[in-house]
Amino acid sequence: MSYAILRTKKLKSASQIARVGRHNEREQRTLNADPERTGLNVDYRPELTGSLVHRVRQRIGNRQHRTDAVLAVEVLMAYSPEAENKIDALSWGVASVDWLEKEIGRESIVSARLHQDEKTVHVACVFVPIDPAGRLNCKHYLGSPRKLAALQSRYAAAVSQFGLRRGEEGSKRKHVPIRDL
Repeated sequence: MSYAILRTKKLKSASQIARVGRHNEREQRTLNADPERTGLNVDYRPELTGSLVHRVRQRIGNRQHRTDAVLAVEVLMAYSPEAENKIDALSWGVASVDWLEKEIGRESIVSARLHQDEKTVHVACVFVPIDPAGRLNCKHYLGSPRKLAALQSRYAAAVSQFGLRRGEEGSKRKHVPIRDL
């Protein structure tokens, strides 16, 4: 059985956002990426210009926020390795970004890229967590384990047409970054 994978990472500083931007936009050498396959990557928001930090600041605008506020959230959507040759990555990528745009709002997504040059094909998106009241409010989207589990369930339902299903709810499995292997 193949699984839909959705992970999030809170970004609280300009340096974190800049690091994510350099990696996702391939502005620096990415050790776990094959340079010969980088041309297969797809930018789903090519109309957005400037650095990722600039785009996040532009979206936040003059909204007041705490000094420890979550300024942006990176969302990584992928599928388990056993589905690799069974799924059209381009169609899956479009479906994943479409789902996130409906979930979060297209205007809040400041980066969306399909990476096919790494071992695991995935979509990396960054959004600014502005709630319906116009406040910078990450808790509205990721406020509790229950909210995150519901988000993962909705994502799995949105990509079920590709033969993907949700992982075991309540699982204690944790993502292990490649650098830790």
